[in-house]
Amino acid sequence: MGDISLSETDGQIGKVFCILWMYSFVIEFREENPVSEEEATEFLYSASPDSLGLLGDMVIGDGESECVALFIHGFTGTNLENLYLANKLARQGIRSYLVLLPGHGQDYEALRRTSGRDWIGKAKDALVQVRSAHPDSKLFLVGHSLGGPIAVNALLDSGVEIDGLVLLASPFHYSFLQRLRVQLFRRFPIKIPFSGFRFSDKKLYQNSLVDHFDGSCKYIYMKSAGDAFDVMSWAYRKLSRLRVPVLLVYSKIDYRVPLSQAYLFRRFVPDAELQVFDRGNHVLHIDMDREEISEAVLGWMVKRGGCR
Repeated sequence: MGDISLSETDGQIGKVFCILWMYSFVIEFREENPVSEEEATEFLYSASPDSLGLLGDMVIGDGESECVALFIHGFTGTNLENLYLANKLARQGIRSYLVLLPGHGQDYEALRRTSGRDWIGKAKDALVQVRSAHPDSKLFLVGHSLGGPIAVNALLDSGVEIDGLVLLASPFHYSFLQRLRVQLFRRFPIKIPFSGFRFSDKKLYQNSLVDHFDGSCKYIYMKSAGDAFDVMSWAYRKLSRLRVPVLLVYSKIDYRVPLSQAYLFRRFVPDAELQVFDRGNHVLHIDMDREEISEAVLGWMVKRGGCR
């Protein structure tokens, strides 16, 4: 389908002028229909390079929904990794917005030309725009991996009121030595190897997009790593300011973000609900536990917002 903006979707001209007055641009979300569970699973297992046409900002589901969700993907990730869960929510009546962060979906050179502030800025603009388009709906913010700290920064910087925050395998704070190493070398044009996808569900390796994205970010610049650590640091210092219900979803076998990150988060937000899974790896919401995780997220949103 063609690109359409929220103004075209809702036809609310007054809100469009309000958004344009507050922000330098309106994010255009491409409208998509939700697909069946079978189609969503088939995409995970057999998507071709032609599917790269789905890269970009998109929205799935009923425009008149009483509940909406905004998804923020992680470092070197794309909106495509959130499609399975977004489709699940959309089929249950939760309109789901997915953004593509600046510099992502391309390669490590494009990533280097952006910064953590760019990523947070895009997420913040999207959050304000979605809330403006759905002023009376329950709004949930969902962040995977670094998308979690990005979401926390965007939420607290924007002042937008939401009804819940879902964090999937999100890191917030690493050791002093790890942070020091990145900060010391980030100003030099140094490239370092970056580990690609690891899945417990081996059929996911049949997806040709896995090879494509593994190849495009086989390396990253230390500058980009430093940007990611900046985002985590800014969010970490703000955690005690969170005043929204939080669902934490982590894996025991995550090779990139250990379960200890969830316990660290709960030191600042002790009321956060934690659900731990043990079969999927870092991109846990498309791995072996994806059905159980999607049901857990949906159930939590229904309980918090009455979304069905």
